[in-house]
Amino acid sequence: MSQQFSFPPFRNGTGSFADLSQGTPAIQVPGTPARNPQVPATLTLNLNGGAPASASFPGTPTPTSLFTENSHSPTIQLVNNSPLPAEGLAHIDGSTPAEVNLVIDTLTIDTLAADFKLNKNHRLNLHALVRIGSRDPPLSRSDLGTRLYMLAEIYVLNEMIKAAEEARNQGNGDLQSMFNDLKIHLEDTWDFSNEQQVTIRGIVMDLVIHQDRTNYCELFSVVLMTNIFGLPGRERKLLSHVRKVCSNVRNQLRVDIRNSIIGNSTKTLEAFTYDAAIKYKRGGPGEKPDTMLTIHNAILRRLAFENRSLLGVEETENEDESDGQTARPSKKRKNNDENEKRGGRIAKENHFWGRVDIFFKTETVTRGTDFRGEKWKQYIEDTVKWDHETFRDQPLQPQEEANGGSSIMDVQGSGLSAQTARAGGVPGAQGSALF
Repeated sequence: MSQQFSFPPFRNGTGSFADLSQGTPAIQVPGTPARNPQVPATLTLNLNGGAPASASFPGTPTPTSLFTENSHSPTIQLVNNSPLPAEGLAHIDGSTPAEVNLVIDTLTIDTLAADFKLNKNHRLNLHALVRIGSRDPPLSRSDLGTRLYMLAEIYVLNEMIKAAEEARNQGNGDLQSMFNDLKIHLEDTWDFSNEQQVTIRGIVMDLVIHQDRTNYCELFSVVLMTNIFGLPGRERKLLSHVRKVCSNVRNQLRVDIRNSIIGNSTKTLEAFTYDAAIKYKRGGPGEKPDTMLTIHNAILRRLAFENRSLLGVEETENEDESDGQTARPSKKRKNNDENEKRGGRIAKENHFWGRVDIFFKTETVTRGTDFRGEKWKQYIEDTVKWDHETFRDQPLQPQEEANGGSSIMDVQGSGLSAQTARAGGVPGAQGSALF
């Protein structure tokens, strides 16, 4: 592809264009004679990389050695900042870009970048913004300057955020370690408040006297606190504390049962039920006697009488642990020589509440868990009759069954004297064979 350029006529006879201040390319053709200055010259450039470019001057002979590789070859120089029309500046593909007059000069841009202490990439982005804003139709100088200032400010803020993030990341290791140490310290020093301790004890005492209770040694498993779970340290403390409370409450109830059937402080079944409800049950005994609670206490009193040798054995505070680990003996513990020498947990069958759990576990398999059922009826009737006759008989008011039949407890016609009962005889003591 060839491109032709027309130049104004020579104003001298030297055959050269020397006025570069006007943006005209300088063309030096040595050895050419003077020509008519009124005839325009023509320069042809080959932009396809083919044959050398040529220049012709009307009325002037063209040298045969023009643009050949010798000492007399012409020198052609194109100035990049030439103010030639746009069609005179050509890309390699032949397209001609439009000339852009910058609204803000480059020196002002560089000064702004230096004032904001921007890096090279940011400074180049400022120049690009000005070039974009200077295209037709260009933005005003004030508008483009405001945008330029805002972009520089954004870059500064971005660098500040990056620096703060890096500083935070560098200190995160030590900070995280400090938090972990603090968490461990809080877990080790955390303890129950007085209110929480009172609440736990109240829950345990209410559960231990429940009329359907058949498992005493694992009483701790039903005591929950919402702000504990999910924190392993607190869970361990809760488990340890609740086990101690459960063991303490069981020991208290065992002593109360023992005192109600042995010694000079014996009580009737109804009196014991009333006192136990006041002491252990949340809300107290209520306005009317709780017949099912009375029946449940009658069973406990009978089991206590049948296992009187165990009523003086005080379980350890961690007696209800199921992990098999040896527990440290309590200072208040009273035990026989064998248990003292062993210095650990008492076997389940060797303490009172362990015997009670074994009894209920065995009997509920054959009789069921509903104490109102027919399979429990005869055992309960025999137990209540024995209790009334042994401890100053004060029979309960019979509770009619739902079908209007015989009462759940028939306390008439007892053939056992109190003296015989105190000697150890219990009518219908099928359950005693378990021990």
